[in-house]
Amino acid sequence: MAKKRLGQDGLSLVELLAALVIASLLIVLISSVLTSTLKFNNGTQDTIHLRQESNKIITQIRNSHQNNGEICYQNLLDNGDISMKLTLDHINIGKYSCLQAVSTNDLAVMFTLSNESDKDYTLSTVVEGRERTPISIAIPDKKEDGDFVDMLDLHDVFVYGSNLFISGSSPLNSATNGSGSVVINNLNKKNLEFVGDNRISVQKIYIDKLGNEVVFKSSTHLGEAKKTELVTINGNVILNNGGAKIYGDTIYINGDVTFTDSSVIEGKKIIINGNVVFKNWSAEMKANEIYISGVVRNETSNTKNIVGTLKDYKNLKKDQIPEHPSISIPTFREDSWYSKNGYETRTNGNLSNDIRIYSPGNFKLDNWQPNKKNVVIISKGDIELNNFGGSELTGILFAPQGKVTFVGQAFKGIVITRDGFSTGSNPSITYMNIREFIKENDPVPFQ
Repeated sequence: MAKKRLGQDGLSLVELLAALVIASLLIVLISSVLTSTLKFNNGTQDTIHLRQESNKIITQIRNSHQNNGEICYQNLLDNGDISMKLTLDHINIGKYSCLQAVSTNDLAVMFTLSNESDKDYTLSTVVEGRERTPISIAIPDKKEDGDFVDMLDLHDVFVYGSNLFISGSSPLNSATNGSGSVVINNLNKKNLEFVGDNRISVQKIYIDKLGNEVVFKSSTHLGEAKKTELVTINGNVILNNGGAKIYGDTIYINGDVTFTDSSVIEGKKIIINGNVVFKNWSAEMKANEIYISGVVRNETSNTKNIVGTLKDYKNLKKDQIPEHPSISIPTFREDSWYSKNGYETRTNGNLSNDIRIYSPGNFKLDNWQPNKKNVVIISKGDIELNNFGGSELTGILFAPQGKVTFVGQAFKGIVITRDGFSTGSNPSITYMNIREFIKENDPVPFQ
């Protein structure tokens, strides 16, 4: 009987193996396509979800920015499955950190959202600040303030010049418990540097260094709490010493402010027509009302450098900006005028009480002097009083083309100078009104 062949009644072994291989390949291919499709759909859903979350976050940031509110990390995320890396104004904001928004400032925003599947979504944009109107200092009309002596009397001017250098820890006070003004102009076109541990405790302080800088290199206190009503500064302010402080009921700075150390600006109202940069954790700007026209940038992780209520700068009215006194330096009388009106013409020599001196050049005194009262020195150059030792001088030192130097125990009176007032030996400095020395009917030694 003939044998039956496998190929006649079914599949051969080779054909069966081939069929299994093809089926396996089809299963793998279909599984790969399904897996890829599922991953794509999941990835798309993750992206859509993260994008929806980012839209919520940027909406919250815009609302806080518009209302001058705090932007806090923990208030932006309501989904525990998502983490966020947040940067505002190029500052990293941690989980428990906030940034005080200012509606008039542009706000740079960048954040990256990540879910549990390690899917990321990054958004980078700028929230534009509302338009602001620049405001400049209002200058009073000269005609309303009269002549130079009346001006000094009206504004209680104590020191008038381009510079103020008081050595050591000398206090600068007022004989009438808080009145008096310090007026610093920019006739020398140079920076004003505070380098002593001084306390300038007068009622009003006016500094005009527009185009230059006011630099605190020491722990000078410009103004005193509960005594100084007004501080106005034209020019950029740089606080380079942790002990430096600016106090005043109202503080107006027409320029940028940079805190490089733990300095303090404190008042009831602070107005900054410029940018503010915090480079130190402990630096502080503190007031009931704070107006800043420019950008606030914090280069530390501390977002609490500003203490008080930030208000919209553009809502300030012109009459809310402090006025800067319009005082121009006077000129000399004719040389003959001084001899006719009781002035001694000389460039050196000892002083006496009630003396009047006119110097056609520098006036220099190196001899020791006992206490002298009611002295008036008018000089076309510098005035140097180098050896008062433990003695006191009261009077007027007038050098509108030079500088004034005093080395002694105490000075009471007024200083008028182009290039500044400097001291040695750590004296006490006290303001006295010009009418203490030049009465209403007295001849005025300048015009």
